[in-house]
Amino acid sequence: MLKARLKGHRERHQASLPKIVYGTKDKVPVVALHEDDGLDELRHEILKISSIDNVCKASAFKHHFKTLSPMVLSVKDAVSVFRSRNFKVVRFGELFFEVSKRPPVVDNFSKELVRDALSFLSSTGELLYFGDQVTCCANPLHLKKFVILDPKWLCVAIASILSRKKIKNVRDQEQGFSCFEHDTTCFDSLYIKDFEAIRIWEDSRRVRDQNNLISDPDSDELFYFLKEVCEHCGILIPITIGEASCYLVPRLTAEPTIDSPWTFKTKSRNQKTIICHSWLIREILPVTFMDEVVAIVVKQLVAIAEQGPTDSRIKGFNLGTFVHQVLCYKTSLYAKIVELVPGHDGTEVFSNITELYVVLAQSDSPRCIGVHEMRDTDYKLIICGKGFVGNNAEKIWKLGYGEIRKAIDEVVAKFTKVRVLREVACPDCLLTLSPANVSSWSEDHVMLHGDEVVVCSNPNNVHRVNSQLLRGEFFSYPYDDDCSTATGYSAVSSISHFTSMTSYTYDTYDRAPSRGIPDILPSVVLVGLWDTKSSLVRSLGSGFIADKSRGLILTAGHIFYDLKSEEGIGKPFFGIKGATAVVGIYDEKSRIATFKYTADIIVHDLEKADACILGLKSKFESPVAAHGCRLPFPQKLMFGPIKMKAEGLQRLTMTDKIELEEPVRVIGYNQEGEGLERKGENVDHSPCYERGSVIKHMNSSFIEKTCEMENNNKILFSPQLEIVIKCPTKSGHSGGPCVNDKGQVIGIVGRADAFEPDRCYLAPSTLLYRLLKKAQGSTRGETRVRFNSKA
Repeated sequence: MLKARLKGHRERHQASLPKIVYGTKDKVPVVALHEDDGLDELRHEILKISSIDNVCKASAFKHHFKTLSPMVLSVKDAVSVFRSRNFKVVRFGELFFEVSKRPPVVDNFSKELVRDALSFLSSTGELLYFGDQVTCCANPLHLKKFVILDPKWLCVAIASILSRKKIKNVRDQEQGFSCFEHDTTCFDSLYIKDFEAIRIWEDSRRVRDQNNLISDPDSDELFYFLKEVCEHCGILIPITIGEASCYLVPRLTAEPTIDSPWTFKTKSRNQKTIICHSWLIREILPVTFMDEVVAIVVKQLVAIAEQGPTDSRIKGFNLGTFVHQVLCYKTSLYAKIVELVPGHDGTEVFSNITELYVVLAQSDSPRCIGVHEMRDTDYKLIICGKGFVGNNAEKIWKLGYGEIRKAIDEVVAKFTKVRVLREVACPDCLLTLSPANVSSWSEDHVMLHGDEVVVCSNPNNVHRVNSQLLRGEFFSYPYDDDCSTATGYSAVSSISHFTSMTSYTYDTYDRAPSRGIPDILPSVVLVGLWDTKSSLVRSLGSGFIADKSRGLILTAGHIFYDLKSEEGIGKPFFGIKGATAVVGIYDEKSRIATFKYTADIIVHDLEKADACILGLKSKFESPVAAHGCRLPFPQKLMFGPIKMKAEGLQRLTMTDKIELEEPVRVIGYNQEGEGLERKGENVDHSPCYERGSVIKHMNSSFIEKTCEMENNNKILFSPQLEIVIKCPTKSGHSGGPCVNDKGQVIGIVGRADAFEPDRCYLAPSTLLYRLLKKAQGSTRGETRVRFNSKA
């Protein structure tokens, strides 16, 4: 029968079975699964362990089937006396006194003999006595002072302090007591104070009655004994919060009915990345291992929470770092850390969110990464951090990931005896593949690469990843020009496609482009959202003429839609009644753009790209400039439809030929404020441009759909393709064309990185062309736009 079961096990787990050789004499035999070797030895050892023969040293029951000693019988009699008096727990001193009334006939009767008898009875389940057991208690003063006569009573006592309701009631009585200097609620279910546990036991009738029965009602020694029992068994883990000594309660924090919010994917795939380190453990771990890991992680999170907000406030928000959410589970922990920082102009507030996830998993877990080299008995302790990719994921490393990883490494070293394999997972694989198929490197391999990139050996898509991102090496602002190229290989939320490098270098700027800015400016327009009821131009950006015969303008979608709402993409013109779009055309004589047309939104695909197409619908009798931010309504309009041929519009062509390090130019209308003018005081009608270079191609359209997050059918802005350029853009450049040396559009400005101002994301020409074709199909015209795919 044993052989048949081993054969079945071999057939079920053939792929993950290691080569095994059975043990030698005086060692536990191991059966070779492919041979019959070891079966006889295993059978023999099983019989020895289950033997009741006192001669057999290996027997686990040899002491349980022999005649009980007089001392054990005497202790049992004393226990029966106390049980008859309804004692559930008794002091050791009182029990010893009861035994000494009728001492057994033994040599050298002493307390040690009584303790040995209690330990034996404890091993049989007759009672519970911890005695001189090795314990993790910091100060076990009461652990051997009491004997538990009824284990069920102990279960009831421990269960009372694991009740969230009872802990909340105690804290409500203390008028909102908190261990934290700063206001936060995310840690409320993670810890319990000494006096809180004692207060709960004092309020428990069963515990209070036993305390009154065995000692002075004013004594709290029984409560401290229960606390030490919980600490000894790993139910309470000591943790320091601020200057207060508290206990982490892993059993209390577990949330079996709540799904973890963690996912290896991200909705903002082109702005965020994920870092992941793991420890491959090939030995048996103690049951308290994950509790210790959770405790050390919570300590680090507490340190972050204690920093609290700064004294600065913008728009009612306290700036600073906050621990927003902490969720503990049986084998994992999830935390969300939010940092509120001011924008570049000091009037806006940006929230930088970093998510941390720690999990202990085996190969069959859906959260386990890179399972191909794991055995069934292996464990992998994984820590992940997800957040903004800018500056080699600086925010992830600084908002707790770096310190927590070091702390976990110390816990692993404490609980393991053999060498643990430390691994670093590929960020691109994590964001695009299922966790089980993720590739990884050894940590030593990554550490040895210096400033070089490391190659991911994923057979379906071999790619390169910046090793500095994996090590947490980032630069201090301002960046050097040479350093900026490092972010070109940063692992973000899609696979990085590296084309063959062209002859482009930064020295290319020394040569004049084949098509200059003055020749391009007539095709670049100023666009705005005109609130006709208040006569205000509420939102401004740039764009370019994509089809002159149909009067089609390509610009950024966020000028007219709210793309940041968690409820999905907002209404056109932000839901403002009577609002419309206005378009300003550049005049070569005055060198400014004045509003000349009103326009409607023809098409958009904001789920995939921050872009929309405007169609010119009416023309002002004469071009008009805004006074401050006001554009008076009504304006006199030309009668009849616009005759596009007579307007003399100039369009720009698009190209999909884009190379890394290729020099580019961004053209638009800066609304940051210039000279003495402040942002938002006036509409800036003067165009400007900035120079930069292409540093990355982004493609997340092929990510496994089974791993996507559920959005409850909401349409959210989630760009599929983007181009990353190193170029300082300004507010008002949104929607402006980014052109190459020949003046061909490679994309339009979508957004700048909130924490790395020189990093800019473009909606690429490939998506713009599809959008333009869709708009052309819904409008009339004489010619169709040409898409240039040649360099």
